[in-house]
Amino acid sequence: MFGHYWCFFHAPDDDPHLIFSADNFDDCANRGGVRFWRRGGKSGFQLGRFDWRADCEISKIDLVGEVYRVHGYCRAKREMFVGDPLEGAKVFELWQSKTGIHWRELEAESK
Repeated sequence: MFGHYWCFFHAPDDDPHLIFSADNFDDCANRGGVRFWRRGGKSGFQLGRFDWRADCEISKIDLVGEVYRVHGYCRAKREMFVGDPLEGAKVFELWQSKTGIHWRELEAESK
């Protein structure tokens, strides 16, 4: 997963986002996407949609059954939509099934 771009795709109502591989964020267009990275001992991800980007550092990954729960903190230079925060915690789950890789957003824990 590291180093590749992954586009979000919202499946029918009961299925969370599916992710499919892409060449860059432009391929994701309106859906947006994610790119995971690892440098030395640090891991993170970048969220993108058109020319908007948020850089995120991973603070913890928990394995819950067959699902990875990822905790991170993101910072963006500008809002994606009016009123969006420029930084904040992000928590999501990732897992693979027969239909692909799934991503489900969770509420970030407030400190």
